[in-house]
Amino acid sequence: MKRKREFHRHPKETRLPKHISLGEPVKLLNDVVTEELCKEVFQSSRTNEREREWSLCALAEFWRKVVLRSPSSLEQAVEEETAIQKAMGDEPGEGIPETSMQALYGRCQSLPSKFFSNLHDRVAGRFYDLAPLSYNRDLSYLTERFPAIRVVDGSRLDRIARRVKVVQGRRQVVLPGAIAASYDPFRGVVTGLDFTPDAAEYELDRANRLFEKMAAGSLVIGDRLYAYPKKITELRKRGIFILTRPTNGVGLNVEKTLACRKARGVLLEDYLVKGVSRAKGQKGDQDEDNLLRWIIRTEKGEKREVVTSVLDPEVLSAEEAVELYARRWSVERVFFDLKRVLKLHKFYTANPNGVAMQVFAGAMVYSAMRVVQGRIAQAFKLAGEDLSPGRLFPRVASMSEIMAGFEVGVLVVKEANPGVKLVLPDPAKQEFCRVVLKYLLVRRRTGRRIKRRYCSSRAQWISLAHIPAARRAFCDEN
Repeated sequence: MKRKREFHRHPKETRLPKHISLGEPVKLLNDVVTEELCKEVFQSSRTNEREREWSLCALAEFWRKVVLRSPSSLEQAVEEETAIQKAMGDEPGEGIPETSMQALYGRCQSLPSKFFSNLHDRVAGRFYDLAPLSYNRDLSYLTERFPAIRVVDGSRLDRIARRVKVVQGRRQVVLPGAIAASYDPFRGVVTGLDFTPDAAEYELDRANRLFEKMAAGSLVIGDRLYAYPKKITELRKRGIFILTRPTNGVGLNVEKTLACRKARGVLLEDYLVKGVSRAKGQKGDQDEDNLLRWIIRTEKGEKREVVTSVLDPEVLSAEEAVELYARRWSVERVFFDLKRVLKLHKFYTANPNGVAMQVFAGAMVYSAMRVVQGRIAQAFKLAGEDLSPGRLFPRVASMSEIMAGFEVGVLVVKEANPGVKLVLPDPAKQEFCRVVLKYLLVRRRTGRRIKRRYCSSRAQWISLAHIPAARRAFCDEN
């Protein structure tokens, strides 16, 4: 008798409801990114800019649909959206304007990126209020001790395709810029985003612009780049706490032992130390108040170390500090989802302002998706990490196109039956707008991971801001 073949199943699949609706992310974006909000942001940010036909609201809506649908070109995106608007019978001035592609490219080139940056900040604040505490729930109680807990990191954007005219004939890889993001590890949304067209800009300079917007008393989780005494002192003056790993460039002189205990094979050491930079020529560190806590957790010969400027163990215990720093990796997943899942490795314009519009629009779409992901997890008593963005986001993107076609079909039926009172179906309750929940769950990896192939051309790159044709297009106001 043959043995029945066994398949790997998610441990929670057997007790989950079968279907969920995918219409909420699209509705959430429409409810948050409103025309009134766009006009308010434009008026508060403008100096001598005019509204024009391609208004901030029209651009925001257009780039949001580009991020969701990922068309082959902007021309295709404009043609599809124009056809949908005509089928729906939109009045002139509604939706995207009926103008030439030159007008769109000109507007993307001339409108400073600060408009989209300010719009993202306002939208991120609204998504933050709507997002439930569905991620890292075992440590979510820490949000009651700090005004905000943020993971901060930076990343360079992927290269621009060779078919773009500005980069043709260049041997170097052209990078369109770099970003720095502050991420809430408990709500799963991007709370702050900084874009620069200069991919060579130091990461700390980008992060400093994010720190300026943070409230006093916030806790920042960063990598070793933030472990230097000078940087920790700057953050302390702002009233911001830091949690990071120690680096070889900083010496830690032990001042006092706060705790040293061993339980169940785990050794936990907590020291009060003074950080002293080992770099040559730096002598001012000893005069500054560089007191830190150095926490070491050793289990089965594996050592994990963190340093923090939170000196009170009752506010942040040694166990909590080690566990909280382990969640820093989640911001790397943010960059992956933005670049690969939301196609931010595919840029449609070769000027920094246009790239900035696509980046900020992608971040707004990402936050909306994560809010819905958290709500789904909360409704079915799951952790937010149990759902896969790589499975959820593409389905929502395709759903936006289906919903547009559904609305067009409803209008066609209305026009074909004048004077008839029709009972219209609710699209959220239709089968095409629903998906089996188990198909959205994360599949745990088994076996070896595939490593990214190294390309020697990645070592020779140039920033888009350093190309004269693109640099002239970037506004000085940014």
